[in-house]
Amino acid sequence: MSEKFTVLVLEDDEIAFKLIETALYFLNVKVIHAETGKEGIELFKENNINMILLDLNLPDMDGFELLKDFNNINANVPVVAQTAYAMNNEKQICLEMGCVDFLLKPLNINKLHKVIDRFRKNTV
Repeated sequence: MSEKFTVLVLEDDEIAFKLIETALYFLNVKVIHAETGKEGIELFKENNINMILLDLNLPDMDGFELLKDFNNINANVPVVAQTAYAMNNEKQICLEMGCVDFLLKPLNINKLHKVIDRFRKNTV
């Protein structure tokens, strides 16, 4: 039996995390939660992560710096940026820095499912 598709969710807002967690539950994926960038990096190093959902506005670290850190550890793991406070060029910057997609909050659950399904097919 293959291992469950595992998503590391970096999200400091509890309500936003619960929404994501519920949405991913219906896709039968394993969710690992980090509320800070530092915690996210440690969990990324300690677990077999298939995808990262990265809130760009975490309390302890800048999302763009975190993206660089994740790519330095393992650039093969797809990172999807998520934010409620998108600046005009933030999406373009994220994509140029290696994100595979960019989601605005409140998240569109159908789009989140499509992103997960697109990458799950390539790993499971």
